[in-house]
Amino acid sequence: MWYIILTSIIIISLAVIFLIFKQNIGKLRKINIKETVVEKQQEVKKKLLELRLEKRLIHFFEAGLIALKNLFNKFKIPRRKLEHRLGRGVKKLSLLSRIKKDKEVEVDDGKKLNDDLFEAETCLKKRQLDQAEDKFIAILQSDPKNITAYMGLGKIYVIRKEWAIAEEAYRYIVRINKNFFDGYRELINVYQLVKKWDELKKLGQEVLDLGHRQAWVYEKLGVAYRRTGYPEKAEEYFELAVEIEPQNEKLLDQLLEVAIINKNKPLAQKAFNTLAGISRDEMKIQGYRDKIDIL
Repeated sequence: MWYIILTSIIIISLAVIFLIFKQNIGKLRKINIKETVVEKQQEVKKKLLELRLEKRLIHFFEAGLIALKNLFNKFKIPRRKLEHRLGRGVKKLSLLSRIKKDKEVEVDDGKKLNDDLFEAETCLKKRQLDQAEDKFIAILQSDPKNITAYMGLGKIYVIRKEWAIAEEAYRYIVRINKNFFDGYRELINVYQLVKKWDELKKLGQEVLDLGHRQAWVYEKLGVAYRRTGYPEKAEEYFELAVEIEPQNEKLLDQLLEVAIINKNKPLAQKAFNTLAGISRDEMKIQGYRDKIDIL
């Protein structure tokens, strides 16, 4: 049954195809194959010509652009150099003008600052402390790190015995400049006056660590250690101070006294011999001689 149906479908399909072919065969005969081929060839040639023309135009356009670019570059390079030179000249003139103005301002400011410092120090020398203080403070308002002004204020507060403020002034100086040893010296003097021996020892050692090995530093440390009950340590520092300044009568006195306390007769005798050759105080010399004799 199924075979019959399939066979029928195939026969019908073939019949339909035959009828369609029969209807169109006439039209196919009417077409001129040669003319069609020629037309196709002409279309292809036309497209090829268009492509060639397009390429030539593009090439010509690119060549023109390159020529224009080269011409522009020939003009552009010198112009850039000229602009660079002119710009550099203008900048140089502007810079010179600005430097000149800055120097004029610096000169004016520097002159005013020096004048103000001179006036403040003059007031300080005359013991016009209030006026000097006002002037130093005014200087610091325009120049907050002026060490000279802080030194002046420190002196004022020491004279007034305002120790805490004096200490703060000198502390600020050594914070500003660790190599300004006059600031350290004044601060150490304040510590000695108010008997802050531990602070003095610490600061004195800091000065030594900074490489400032002068007699006054060793002397201050010697005083601090003697006052705090360490005469042996004090003796070491006084001896170092005398090595630096062997003809310093004050240092020899301090070394002699501490050597006598420590019963160090050889050192005491050595210091005494030097002191006897430079001191005119006969009573003092005799007193030291008597003390050394009983060691």
